[in-house]
Amino acid sequence: MHHQPPNRERAFNLSVLIVSGP
Repeated sequence: MHHQPPNRERAFNLSVLIVSGP
């Protein structure tokens, strides 16, 4: 398993998911 991404990357991914979602 690769080193877990930083909090910033996680927040960014979450934001993208929310925007992509409904």
